[in-house]
Amino acid sequence: MLAAPVQVDGEIGAEEWAGSLELSPLVDALTGGPLPFATRMWVGQTADALILAISCETPGEPIARTRQPNVQMEGEDVVTVFLDPFGKKAFSGQNSFTVNAFGAQQESLAGGRASKREWRGDWQAAAKLRPGGYDIEFNIPWRLLDRPTGTADVQFNIARYDARSNRSGWWSNRTLQGRPDFDGFLTGIALPDPEAKSTVNYLGYVSAEFDDKQSPKTSLTTGVDLRWRPNSQVTGLLSISPDFRNIEQQVQDIGFTRTERFQGDSRPFFNEGSGRFTFGSQYSFGRMFYSRRIDDFDTGVKAFGDLNSTDQFGVLVTREDGRRTDAALSWSRELDPRSVVQAYMTHTGLPGSSNTAFGGELGLTRGNWGAGAEGAAAEDGSAASAYAEYSISRLYSELRYVDVDSDFTPPLALIPWRGRSGGYSYTSWWNPTATGPLKNWGLELFAQNYAKRGGGQQVRGASLDGFVLLRTDIQLAIGLNESRYEAEPERSVNGSITFNSSNSQRLARIGVQGGERGSDNFQGFFARMNYRFAGNLDAGFNYDWESYQGIEDQAVLGLGWEKSAAESITARLVRRNGELNAYLAYRRAGFKGLEWFFILGNPNTDRTASRAAIKVVWAG
Repeated sequence: MLAAPVQVDGEIGAEEWAGSLELSPLVDALTGGPLPFATRMWVGQTADALILAISCETPGEPIARTRQPNVQMEGEDVVTVFLDPFGKKAFSGQNSFTVNAFGAQQESLAGGRASKREWRGDWQAAAKLRPGGYDIEFNIPWRLLDRPTGTADVQFNIARYDARSNRSGWWSNRTLQGRPDFDGFLTGIALPDPEAKSTVNYLGYVSAEFDDKQSPKTSLTTGVDLRWRPNSQVTGLLSISPDFRNIEQQVQDIGFTRTERFQGDSRPFFNEGSGRFTFGSQYSFGRMFYSRRIDDFDTGVKAFGDLNSTDQFGVLVTREDGRRTDAALSWSRELDPRSVVQAYMTHTGLPGSSNTAFGGELGLTRGNWGAGAEGAAAEDGSAASAYAEYSISRLYSELRYVDVDSDFTPPLALIPWRGRSGGYSYTSWWNPTATGPLKNWGLELFAQNYAKRGGGQQVRGASLDGFVLLRTDIQLAIGLNESRYEAEPERSVNGSITFNSSNSQRLARIGVQGGERGSDNFQGFFARMNYRFAGNLDAGFNYDWESYQGIEDQAVLGLGWEKSAAESITARLVRRNGELNAYLAYRRAGFKGLEWFFILGNPNTDRTASRAAIKVVWAG
């Protein structure tokens, strides 16, 4: 226990850190030996928080670019603290807190949380650049985390990434596999008792809008979210009249595909506790709960959390227009740190019709080997899958069998392929290096063979992909594919070159592809470019062009100006096959207090909308 509070300012003073514990040095994940540049670390505790100080020596000037909170920091010097008060040794219980050399913060909390600071909880960090490196201080209150009561052994780790050398170090070596069951522990930690009474938080909004295509053209909408925490392990959420129109969703690619693509969901209601509603995966027969199937709702209720140290649950129900009801329920149990069993149900009800699906999953891992199975059934059919996998530091290999009925279409699911039986094999090899002209290189081999449930071949083929990442941060990639879809042969080759591969603010990538599908040839081209001007103005440009039974093209230009850590102005133009959509947005958000948004246009339509909206969000 520290004798006095630490001032979190990035300056590691000997007096204020007196009484702390200095940790052992970091281990190089690549070599298993000491990290070649020094890292000193101290940890201490106050009555309600964990306090850490990290002093990092660097082989050159520290690399830091991001200043806004909760933004990806790929290719930057960062330090991450991992905590799990329950000591599950599993990804599902992991809380992570990341800080770069500028002091920008990013956190990921177990189970998923919405973005408003009053709901996520506040933690402090500060960084200070100095000759030869940088220093970081953390203050992480225990109240942010789901936790048991009383004294506990807290699962703990620290990771550091040095961008210039492409080296990672761990306090307790997770190896290149990043396995949380290799974490260490802080023993005998006195965790603060949960609040004596349950807590209720609110998040409300008011949005004034003009839309030339709507009737009436002007509108005023309000909504509120209520979050109830009966204890530190369970969360309940009520959402009334949420605002989804002003949330920027992902732009869909134009590339050829025989199935529906998965797209992420940015809506806060579905992000809160999202880890409890992940049923199935894209690598099996599909996702049994795909939140974008629920395009809107008037009222939504969800609850999720830990029933005890091994069991988790999730319940979600939405109601739209007094007619449609959607629901998802889940229960899971961690059999050991790397094995889990899960059962779930989804339901959609409409006047005169309904569809209910049930499913379950089992995954077991022992040493480097894993195996599992999953299945789901509804009124219109069923699907099943089983797999075996092997993994070591640089190698991963999987065999999977999949069987899906032709009419299996649960309304809340994303099932890309139906009416098939067969499987695939996938093997990947990647080899990061510490010295020489290569930073990394790798290969991926994929082979599949599926038959139609009614007889005959559906798809069969194989692909080989490889990449080389040079020490100069240039990446070269090539891919070959030879397959047959029903009676149509498909052959293709693709290649790309990326400059500044690890620098998202100076990245440039171009690629081409070509081949034949059936009796038709096809060609494609893409370009990606990101650039940061003057330290806080970002521009991104994506262009895709494809010629196959006609020509499709899409261009996306994005601009963003970070006026400060809390304020930004963004714009996006999307031109797709001759149609143009443009919008402009001002945002003052990311911290406590009122959040302001001003939007011109609609970010999620095909054409530019004659629309303006002002939105105010507050929380408590």
